[in-house]
Amino acid sequence: MSLQACNCVLTSKNDYIPACSQEDVLQTAFCSCMVTGMDRHTTAHEEQIRQGATLRTIRELRGLSANDLALELNISRPYLVNIEAGRKKLNPILVARIAAALEVPQIALVREGYFDREDAERRAEIRRLERQIENLQACLDQALTDGHRLRDELDAALAATKGVA
Repeated sequence: MSLQACNCVLTSKNDYIPACSQEDVLQTAFCSCMVTGMDRHTTAHEEQIRQGATLRTIRELRGLSANDLALELNISRPYLVNIEAGRKKLNPILVARIAAALEVPQIALVREGYFDREDAERRAEIRRLERQIENLQACLDQALTDGHRLRDELDAALAATKGVA
């Protein structure tokens, strides 16, 4: 059977993230676009560990806890932690869901060299600063509200004092 090229991301011959039709996959037995995502000297387990470490790094750079991401993905935190530790394998559906949640291309999770750490760190710093600005704005709004309330109370107390005198 001849293999045809497609746009699927493969993590092994039996695990793929379908981008082509299911019929194409059945005709080819497995996708050939990225074969395994591993070089010839990397074992499947080593690749699983690398993928888990990449996932953990991206999650941490996004400022998410394992619990937060697990809740968003509707999986248990221990299951996510086991994937990050390389003890559990990423499946194609989960790769798609994780990529969407972390706002990265699927290939960044499964192939080495596709995750731009510097860009991710810059984006994480921007998100951190945006959250800090939002918190400062909320504090400023509260201080202004408190200031207006105190001014109103002071005005009322002065008016009451003038009425008594």
